Amino acid sequence: MTHPIIRPRPLGSACVIAAIMLAAASSASAQGLASYYPVSWDYGDVALGESAVQIFTIESGGLCGGVPATIALTVYVVMLSPDPVGSSLYEGDAFQITGYPSSYTVPASESRDIEVTFAPSSLGMHEAYLYFLSNACDGNAEIALPIQGNGVPDEGDPTELMAELFDFLDTSVSDGSVVGDGPGSAAPGRLKAFGNMLEAADDLIASDEIGLACVQLQDALDRTDGMHPPPDFVGGEDKGVLELMVLDVMETLGCF
Repeated sequence: MTHPIIRPRPLGSACVIAAIMLAAASSASAQGLASYYPVSWDYGDVALGESAVQIFTIESGGLCGGVPATIALTVYVVMLSPDPVGSSLYEGDAFQITGYPSSYTVPASESRDIEVTFAPSSLGMHEAYLYFLSNACDGNAEIALPIQGNGVPDEGDPTELMAELFDFLDTSVSDGSVVGDGPGSAAPGRLKAFGNMLEAADDLIASDEIGLACVQLQDALDRTDGMHPPPDFVGGEDKGVLELMVLDVMETLGCF
C-alpha cells in the first residue's frame, strides 16, 4: 500500500474547525502511520446537473520509528481547501463532502471513509484539495489529496428532443404557425413529406443508426433554411424555431 508523505505542522487556523468538530488528541506514544487512498482523484467529465461520487479512505496502521502502531489515530480536521496547506475552506460549489465518518478516532488496522461529490454548476475544470490533519506519528500531520473534475454541457437525450420536435410541429401546424411551402396543392404534400423525414430520422435514432439519422435530419434541415436548391417544404412564422430544434437534435447526436 502506498503511504503518502505526511509532515509535522503546528496547529493553525484550520484547527478552529477541528475544535468544533473533533475530539482532542491522545498523548500516548506510538501513534500509527496514516494511509490515504486514493491519493488523488479525477472525476473526469460530468455534465451540468449531474454528479459523481468518490470514497476516500484513511487507515490507521504501520510503524512510527520502528514501533508498531497500537494506539488509535485521531483525525482533527477533514475539509475541502483551495490549496494544499489547508489555509482556508473551499468556497466553490462544485465539490462537497457528502459523507463524513461516524467517528474521527481510527483504531490501529481500521479505516474510515469520507465521501466527496462532484456536481458542477458551471463549465470547465474545477480543482480543490481534500485536506486532513491528524496526530499520525505523535505529530500534527497534514496531507492534502488533489481532486479535480470537468463540467461539460448537458447534451440531452435525442429521443426526448425528437419527441419535443414532433409535439411542436403538431401544435404549430394546428395553429397555423407552421405551414406547407409550395405552389398550389403541393404545399400539403410537402408538409407531410417533411414530417415523414423526421419520422424516418426518429426510427433510425431508435435503431442506433446515427449516421443515417444525421443524413435524414440534414435533408429535413435543408427544407427549412430558405436556400435553394432544394426547395423548402415548410414555411410560417415558427419555421425558424423548427429549424433550431432540428439543429439541436443534430448537435446532440454529434452530426457536426
